[in-house]
This record gives sequence, C-alpha cells and structure tokens, in this order.
Amino acid sequence: MFRSDDGGTTWRPINRGLRSEGIPDPDAEVGHCVHRLAFHASRPGVLFMQKHWDVTRSDDAGATWREVSGSLPSDFGFPIDVHAHEPETIYVVPITSDSEHDPPEGRLRVYRSRSGGDAWEPLTNGLPQQSCFVSVLRDAMSVDRLAPLRHLLRHHGRPGLRFARRRRRLGGRRPRPAGGAVGGGADAAVIRVVLPAHLRTLARVDGDVTVAVTGPVTQRTLLDALEAAYPMLRGTIRDRATLRRRPFVRFFACEEDLSHTGIDQPLPAAVAEGREPYLVVGAMAGG
Repeated sequence: MFRSDDGGTTWRPINRGLRSEGIPDPDAEVGHCVHRLAFHASRPGVLFMQKHWDVTRSDDAGATWREVSGSLPSDFGFPIDVHAHEPETIYVVPITSDSEHDPPEGRLRVYRSRSGGDAWEPLTNGLPQQSCFVSVLRDAMSVDRLAPLRHLLRHHGRPGLRFARRRRRLGGRRPRPAGGAVGGGADAAVIRVVLPAHLRTLARVDGDVTVAVTGPVTQRTLLDALEAAYPMLRGTIRDRATLRRRPFVRFFACEEDLSHTGIDQPLPAAVAEGREPYLVVGAMAGG
C-alpha cells in the first residue's frame, strides 16, 4: 500500500503492522500482496484490507494496521467490502488457502462483521453448503446502496484440491470400472481419469473414472473414449468442432503439464498401463 497526500506527486509506503510470511522480511515496508482495499465514504480514514493471508484494519488512513481476522475459518481470501449504510459492517469470503482456492469444508460462506472485524458470523442463506469448489475473486463481490442492502457474488469454478495433494491421495487406488465406459476388447488399455469437481458433478460420478482405449493411447483417443462414455462432457473439455482444449482446462500426467503437447502424441507409459492417472484440471485466471 502506498499513499499520496498531494494528488499523486509523491508517494510513501503505508504498511506498518502488516506481516507476510512469504517475503524475506515479514515486517518489510514493501512487498506485501494486497488483494483488496475497502472503506466507507463517510470515514475515508478507516481502511479495511484483505491481503495474502490476514484481514486487517487501519484507523489512521494506513499509517498503522492491525489484524482483525478473529474467528474466520481462514484468513485467506480475495474480496472485502463495507456496508453502504453501516461503516462498521464489513464482508469477506474466506478461501481455504493460497494453494487451495475453494471455500473451507466445501461450504461457500460470506462472513459479516458488524464491529469492524472484532467478531464474525457466517451468512449462508441461498449459498451451497456442500461439495462447493469455487472462488470469489478480488472484484467479484459488491454491495449496492439499496434498502435493504443486496450482495452480489460472482464465483470462478476450479478443482477442489491442488494437483500434488490429489495425486498423493490417488496413489494407492486401483482403477474402478466406469459405468458406461467404452469397451475395447482384450487389448484395450484401461486409463484412469481424474476430473475436476464440476465435471464430476455433470457426469454424475464420485471420484476418478476409468475408460478403455483401443490402439495407441493419445490425448485424442483418451478424450474420444471419455466423451463416448460420458456424452454430457462433450464440449466441456475441448471444442466440439476443432477438438482444441478449452481455455480454462489443462491436462496433467506424471507431474507433467501436457496441455500444449500434440493431441496425437503417445501419453506416458505409466498412464497407458494404468499406474498413473490422467488429470483434467480446471485452470484459473487472475488471483
């Protein structure tokens, strides 16, 4: 954070009291990752910040800051906003962590503090409270000035678990037959496929799926088999006409990003032999 008191001619850092574990000097004046700043027009000297870990407050126009994360289930998140008519009422949307951009416990909750951060309460009415794996980014929450006040949220879907953690969980699993998977005969390769949460919901499956691929195991033949087994996925992972990968989808296998490899190149042997899964991952833009 920087402040100018002369219309932008000069600037000075205003980060006293902020702490960030990810930079060499946790008390540094610069280098913190500020996600969003909010204040009420009637009290411009009272600032609220959601940063890369911590919800913080300043009562002196940023000269000093103190943490007000309190009882939040996670102090990591992106947006923060102030009630249009109540300067001490603020809202945040907690996210599990900086590497897992989904709500804690899979429950999407807007947290409200009526005391400027001293105490928090969850607001859940109308929001999904199970198996919810989305993010609400920096400017994706806002409040209007109507009475009663309305909140607007725009979420960005993504997988429920980061790649490395999901891979560890899958390491000891054996392939399970996927209902409706295309049979390929005795010489067919049985491939494990991990789908992001929203595609698992669409396909009505729980966990990883298996598909049978006859002949060379490539991204083209694997995705052909997957879409044949689950027609509802057609057009969600790749374009129906061009077969090109959708912009917010990536492919991983054996700890390698295969998103930009040729669709007719053979997949790693460990995938073709069923020892390693093929991961379809929902990518995220921004942060």
